[in-house]
Amino acid sequence: MTRAAHWLILRFLPRAALVLLAAWLVLALPARVVHAEEEEEEVPRDVPVHVKATLDQSEAAITGWLQLALEFEVLEDVPRPYRVELRLRHAVSDVLNLDHIPEPPTGEWKKGQRVTYTVPVPLPLEQGLEAGDNLRLEVGFYDPRAKTQVPPRAEDTPLGSRITVARFEMPTMP
Repeated sequence: MTRAAHWLILRFLPRAALVLLAAWLVLALPARVVHAEEEEEEVPRDVPVHVKATLDQSEAAITGWLQLALEFEVLEDVPRPYRVELRLRHAVSDVLNLDHIPEPPTGEWKKGQRVTYTVPVPLPLEQGLEAGDNLRLEVGFYDPRAKTQVPPRAEDTPLGSRITVARFEMPTMP
């Protein structure tokens, strides 16, 4: 073998081997066509829980804080991880958003379980609310996989994706 032939083999063989390997992989691996409907996971129309809430506003005028006790009655296993959306609203505006991941996370909630916890809710004093203004607390869920809001199961169809769990008037602040 001449020196020139040897040089050609060493120079082009690695590239040729890579090209052959790539061709073999393309031909040998089965083709898989992914349809859009296979990729999209169906988003549940609601989260299978009933929500109850108790609002303690006994210290609100003194501390500026409310205590919201939430109780979720789990109607079916909840296999998805949701964030709980908690909104304090005045008229048609959100004045406070308190989204959170509950403990235990919703993906661990099982049928028949009652999940209860308390959320401290600060009064949004900087929002220009006046004593006696009507406020409401709404609860819903956010599905991070589907990037959409999902309402809890309710007897009445919720307006939007949340249900109203408490109504109260803005207290007189000292």
